[in-house]
Amino acid sequence: MFTWKKPQDFHSSLQRFADVGRDAGSRAKHFKLIFENLTIEEKRQLIESFGFEIYHLIDSLMLSHYGQLIEQQTIADLTAATYTTALDILEQVLLNAPEFVGIGWQRNGIEFILKMVLHPRNEIAVRKLAIRLFIIFFLLFLNV
Repeated sequence: MFTWKKPQDFHSSLQRFADVGRDAGSRAKHFKLIFENLTIEEKRQLIESFGFEIYHLIDSLMLSHYGQLIEQQTIADLTAATYTTALDILEQVLLNAPEFVGIGWQRNGIEFILKMVLHPRNEIAVRKLAIRLFIIFFLLFLNV
């Protein structure tokens, strides 16, 4: 039931996540593997150290299906799953290291992502998650 991750598995997953040339889905999987096994302080350090790679991953996941959102009448289940993965990663960043979010381009990028996922053609489950993230995002900047 409980397994101990070997340090070499952690480092290989970290390298695969940090490689921006890899497929976004694979990078997201490795990010989740890394993030699950860290303490809160280690999560904050990871977000601080790999902030660019995390935002690049979120953007890659979101923009991979942006054309479908504009052109089609309905959104496929695969697109909804991709959006949900990206929003889960964004939620982890917002909750674990909110002070790294309000810096310039990250704020603009998050605002664009939230506008995109609140689009009426998205599934209700995706929009619910986006509304929750918008409230978290709004409360973070209310306190700044």
